[in-house]
Amino acid sequence: MPYGPPVQYAAQPPFQPWDWRDYFITAVVSGAITYGAVSLFRKYISPHLRPPSATAYEEDRDALTAQFDAAEALLKEIQADTAAVRIAVEEQKERVDKTTEEVQSIVTEMREGESKTRDELREIRDEVNNVREMLPKMIEKNKESQTQSLAELQQELKSLKALLLSRGPTGTSGFTTPILPSKPSIPAWQLSTPSTPSSFPSNNTLAPSSPGGPSLLNGKGKEPESVSTPTTP
Repeated sequence: MPYGPPVQYAAQPPFQPWDWRDYFITAVVSGAITYGAVSLFRKYISPHLRPPSATAYEEDRDALTAQFDAAEALLKEIQADTAAVRIAVEEQKERVDKTTEEVQSIVTEMREGESKTRDELREIRDEVNNVREMLPKMIEKNKESQTQSLAELQQELKSLKALLLSRGPTGTSGFTTPILPSKPSIPAWQLSTPSTPSSFPSNNTLAPSSPGGPSLLNGKGKEPESVSTPTTP
């Protein structure tokens, strides 16, 4: 394998030692770099690394104390408002409970009154129904009773009339004819059958015949005094 021609390298220049100018330039550049680094460190890094002063601590403490005082005052105000709201809610609750009890009492009284009124109306309706049912029976019974009384009265009048006719001009005994009081006239409506229970009065009545003979009643419902019959010697 064939090889190429050999590479020729340039020869390095010989080392030259530094003189005072080189050292001066190096020192100036190094000092400038060092001064810039120190300035940057003092300006931007050192304030963050140094501890705060006592004045800063006091200022921070005062600020925190003021914030704590404001928070405590706000908390006390909130507690006072909460207590006032709680008291108002309790009072409102008491008023609502009292009003509810009054409403319940009124509703209970109204229900009791309504029930009582309903019972009274039921009793009145029952009484009215009973009276309505009993009224025709009572009217019929009274009508029958008065019809019977009227029939008895007519029978008594007939018997009295027959007795008076039999004792009129044909008396032959030794006794004189007694003077009888005048017979009260009887209206025609009393001799007929009444259509209603109140069709005849109760003062002109005739008492039943006594053993001593028939007796008439005067207009006041009393028997007239008997006239003494004189005896013949």
